[in-house]
Formats: sequence, C-alpha cells, structure tokens
Amino acid sequence: MNYMWRVTKYNSLNRDENGYYIKDEWISFSDIGNVFNDLEFTMSEYLKYEKAYIDSILTLMECNNIHSLNVVGLEIKCDDDNEFINTIKEGMLLSRTQIKEAVKQILRDNIWCELTGSNSFYVHFGYDYYMYIGADNKCDSAIRLIKDNNLFIEPFISPYLD
Repeated sequence: MNYMWRVTKYNSLNRDENGYYIKDEWISFSDIGNVFNDLEFTMSEYLKYEKAYIDSILTLMECNNIHSLNVVGLEIKCDDDNEFINTIKEGMLLSRTQIKEAVKQILRDNIWCELTGSNSFYVHFGYDYYMYIGADNKCDSAIRLIKDNNLFIEPFISPYLD
C-alpha cells in the first residue's frame, strides 16, 4: 500500500509533543446534547461530520477504482431492530450504499468492523472518532475534498494493521 492516512475532525495543531489531542471536544455520537467550549453539541453538527467521514471514504474509493469493501472482524454492539445491523455478516461484500450505512453504524458505536478492498485499500476505525485509510493512489482531489469538509488528513500508519 502506497499511502496511509489518519483522517479525523481533530486539528493536528491541538496535539501535544507526544501526539495526544489536548482540546476538549466531543468524541462520540453519545456526546450529542453535551456542552463543549460553552456550546451544545447538536445532532445537526454531528451529521455534518458523519457525512464528511463517509464522503472521505467514498471519494478515496472512487479515485482508487474500488467499488466494494469486505467486512472484517465484525462486532455487533447493540440489539436494535435495525435492518442493516440484522443483515450485515462477517466477510460480506458491501456496495457503496451499504458502505454508507456500515460507516454510519460504526461511527454511532452500533457495530465495529474493518472495511477492506483486496490488498490495496482499507478503512479502520479507532476510538474517539479516529479513522485510518490506506490506498494505492493518493488522489489530490480526494485530499482536497477531505480538507474542504473540515477534516484533517495526515500520513499515519493504522494501529489496526496486522
């Protein structure tokens, strides 16, 4: 894999000398309604970031000519009566539409898995709304879109690689 990144909502200027993020910000879907820096974290604010994360994946998939991703290491974390959660399976090949729903459920802490596309593409999710993507192609237009969506992308090897 030629390129590996950490894609987050966290500005790298707010990291200490050890790389730890030091600003008090929301880290999870469950933080909706809580107050950070004197502002209530709202569902509409959350949805902007959720969409930006999903768009980041889809844009990098497109420029790497990846049309589907496999589910690896699936963990179901909730027992909601959600049709997607009830049908997703380990090893399942997800279409772009299914990828959108899978990422939404991952970011909302309802499921966890890695998404992989052969040996040339992966998406890993960490705690506190961290996402790691690896791909063969850099795609400057995708990098621009990620930054335009108020996300930060930096070279970084996923801590979840085998």
